[in-house]
Amino acid sequence: MPALASGLAGHVVAAVLHETGGQFVLEEIELDDLRAGELLVQVEACGVCHTDVQGKTLLEPPCVLGHEGTGTVVACGPGVEGVSPGDCVVMSYPSCGTCRQCLDGQPFHCPSNLSLSLDGRRSDGSPTMRLGLEWINGAWFQQSAFATHAIVPARSVVVVDPSVPLQIRAVLGCGILTGAGAVVNALALDGASSLAVVGAGGVGMAAVMAAHLIGIQPLIAVDVVTARLDTALELGATHALDASAGDLTDQIRAIAKEGIDAVIDTSGSPTTWEWAPEVLRPGGTFAAIPLPKGDFAYEVAPLFRIPASLRVVRLGESAPHQFIPQLIDWYQQGRFPLDQLVETFPLEGINDAFDASTSGRVIKPVVVMTP
Repeated sequence: MPALASGLAGHVVAAVLHETGGQFVLEEIELDDLRAGELLVQVEACGVCHTDVQGKTLLEPPCVLGHEGTGTVVACGPGVEGVSPGDCVVMSYPSCGTCRQCLDGQPFHCPSNLSLSLDGRRSDGSPTMRLGLEWINGAWFQQSAFATHAIVPARSVVVVDPSVPLQIRAVLGCGILTGAGAVVNALALDGASSLAVVGAGGVGMAAVMAAHLIGIQPLIAVDVVTARLDTALELGATHALDASAGDLTDQIRAIAKEGIDAVIDTSGSPTTWEWAPEVLRPGGTFAAIPLPKGDFAYEVAPLFRIPASLRVVRLGESAPHQFIPQLIDWYQQGRFPLDQLVETFPLEGINDAFDASTSGRVIKPVVVMTP
């Protein structure tokens, strides 16, 4: 069995999920010793992403979730380079570092990404967390950052300036990177482009902000929550459409008679797949981020008639070490107003943070570990 941590983490408290879909309970845990290439991070804050909400039914309990952590490096395992104790870091998604995609600078296409993210164990199957006498599922996205300390691979972190507000650092590792990256990295849109973003959650709002930043018009936000549509307009959308109020094809064609360049779906609604091809111009792209739930099948004939492309976008096709500094730069310039999305919750209020996320009341909740 793994060895227990040698006390470097000190007093470790984590939000432990004991029942599938249940509530988190704060409990003391112990961490495994660091392995080669790993860091021990004192977590300051962690964003709540929709994938964490899904994780309550995906990862076998008892388990610890959280995959948008930020904090300070406490210790480094053997062989770590480029990161030192005391560094302020943003924790992002995992990748193997050895496959062709990783070596080509495309960690977002790493074939091990899903297993490293969702299995709750290191790549060799070993656990990182113990509750009492039981080793539990941690290593969610190779971090499980809803805790005061986390073990994380050094290759998954980006060293950043600690002057960046912690609630901003805590949203950069996954959802915001995915939405903004879909616009500027995956689709490489520019100011001459037109775009509809479906779903005005954290990922969708990041796409709207990035699209506004580069001058896209028309920029159409689609959702069913009026407050979120209002926020999308504040963040730069030129139009906001209620998906429950009438035919979206007609509404979008009224805005852009010849069709638009791209539709980015962040909602995972099967309905979007039905109407999206009908609003694209010839040569346009339907970019899908989540896959609709259940037994989903798609008829591709409409794409052939236009013709248009279907593109599956993972993690915004964004390399964290390049794109997170870019996001921070935009934020510091006042061009990427993430503050409008964020509300903070203490660790003991993590269940309230999840409720705020699932109800739609808060676009991007952030759980803060330190007083």
